[in-house]
Amino acid sequence: MTSKRIKALLGLYALILLSAFVNGCCKGEYRLTGFEYVSASVSVTEPDSTVVVSDVTKVSGEFMITAFLQLQLASTNTMSLMNSSYAFSCELPTINPIVNSSVVISMDRSFILNGDSIEANTNLLVLENSGIIQDDIMRGYPIDRGPIDFYFSELFFTNSILENGEYTFTISALTEEGAKFESDIELEFEL
Repeated sequence: MTSKRIKALLGLYALILLSAFVNGCCKGEYRLTGFEYVSASVSVTEPDSTVVVSDVTKVSGEFMITAFLQLQLASTNTMSLMNSSYAFSCELPTINPIVNSSVVISMDRSFILNGDSIEANTNLLVLENSGIIQDDIMRGYPIDRGPIDFYFSELFFTNSILENGEYTFTISALTEEGAKFESDIELEFEL
């Protein structure tokens, strides 16, 4: 009789442990609610090859603008017996991912690029040989939940005629559900 109780108790413990691995994973869905914030930064390589990234408000050469997306937990599966940090995988899909082709970055001032006049509020990502790269792979995050990086290389400054002063950069994107997110950042150019 005692051996049956021990087997039953071991079976119950095995069921609880199996539940932790099978059902205890962080199953949930996220919804994008907008841009949380936008920042600009520059990277400097130190003599020891260490790369130091610093946020900036003044630009005099190549830089990066990063748009961070705001996520909200939309639903979660709470049917498991227990939650586990030992789960094999965590699937956290985004309900309303960003449509990559809808991402736009523009400036509020016109300028000259490769000898052509570029009007204010033009999508900078569609310009040829602009030296502006949308780099959503750089941080290893999928674009569907960001961050979204825009790298303004030295080629941008070499091929452009820009005036010193304040520029407002506007970043916008659409989700698969049709929601539009938009945010601005002001930077001062000191060229």
